[in-house]
Amino acid sequence: GVFYDHCIVCPRHGAEFDVRSGEGTAPAFRPVPTYAVKIEDDAIWVEEPA
Repeated sequence: GVFYDHCIVCPRHGAEFDVRSGEGTAPAFRPVPTYAVKIEDDAIWVEEPA
């Protein structure tokens, strides 16, 4: 999807989600999970949920 101003846009449905909180806007009304991410050298590390 497209990323801008702390939001990512779903290319299929056009829903926007704030990457900091997972909160969505129309047509998405349910939040999505978020995960801590760290970029180190050429690797992207994503924290697994507990």
